Formats: sequence, C-alpha cells, structure tokens
Amino acid sequence: FQNMGDPSFRLAAQAELDRLVQGRTRLFCLGLAVLNAVAGLVHLAFQPLQHFKIEAPLAVLTLGAMGFLVHWLGKPRAPFLVDFAAGTAALLAVAVALLHLSLSGNLQDTTHLLLIVVGAGFFLYSFAWFLLVAAFSALGWIGVHLAGPPSDSGLHYGVEVGTAILLGLLIHAARSFLLKKFLELLIQKQRHQSEQTRITADLREALD
Repeated sequence: FQNMGDPSFRLAAQAELDRLVQGRTRLFCLGLAVLNAVAGLVHLAFQPLQHFKIEAPLAVLTLGAMGFLVHWLGKPRAPFLVDFAAGTAALLAVAVALLHLSLSGNLQDTTHLLLIVVGAGFFLYSFAWFLLVAAFSALGWIGVHLAGPPSDSGLHYGVEVGTAILLGLLIHAARSFLLKKFLELLIQKQRHQSEQTRITADLREALD
C-alpha cells in the first residue's frame, strides 16, 4: 500500500469520478426538463386562459435552457463548470416552480418545489450550490405565500418545505460520504492496475 498516496493515482481516480458526476449531472438536467414540462402542462390544464401567455413562453424557454445544458454537458467539462451547470439548472427549476405557485395561488402546488429540493440534495455535488438552492427555495416560497391570499394551510406547507430542505441536506451529506469512499476505491483500483502492469512487465522480462 506504499503507493496509496501517490498523486498520480489520486488524480486518475478523481478524473474518473468527475466523469461519473458529470454524467449524473446531465441526467439531473434532463430530469428537471421533463419535470418542468409535465408540471407546465398540468398548470396549463387547470389555470385560467390568461396565464397561457406567461406559462407557454416560460415552458419553451425553460426547455430550451435545460436542453442547452444537457447538450453542453455532453463534452468533458471542468468540475467547477459542472457544478455551475447543475446549480443553474436547479435554480431555474426552483424559479419556475415558484412562478407556477404564484400564478395558481394554490399551496398544493408546493409539491413541485419539494421534488426539486430533494432531488438537488442528491444530484448537486457542491454543498455551496445546494445551500444556495435551499435558501432560494425557502425565501422564495415565503415571499410567494406572504404575497398571496391568506391560507390556513400555510404552516403545513411551510413545514413541508423545511422538511424537504432537511431531507435534501441529509441526502447530500450521505452522498458526499459515499463519493469519498468511492474515490478511495478508485484509488485502490488504480494502484492494483499499476501493480499488475508492473508484475506483468517483470514476468515478461524474466521469461525473455
């Protein structure tokens, strides 16, 4: 295990992990695009016709932005750019969910926001970006609720938003721990492959 701390092994393992994270981030953006499309169709089906002028262009712009991010993540990117893309996608999805909630005036539509927050806890690799998404979600929901008509269910859904943020935080912490363990396994994999290559080369040299 003397090579366990070799920087070359860690760099190779980190590069492999970064590729995996980028692939999952791309799926996250694609999932948000589908979620927003479905939510948009549901809102259009149950909202007054005058909201169509807002909802339809918003749906097109959101799908376009998410589609661009999915395409952009199709090529290798630096980890901080992947974090930026994932965080931007999550913030955009939260903004759309809050706008839907504001237009409908129905706190039951908070469910859309809850799904995004919990999903962000799993897919966002950066803890700072998750905190930003969580804060934007909480403050945005409070603002929409206070600006809307009074509702007896405000406390109930407020607790749900807080619970979703806490659940997302726990999921993010667990995922970060698992990724660290996975990185250690990748380092061991790189070390074993190097040892096998060296042993194979020594055997061939001995046989020759």
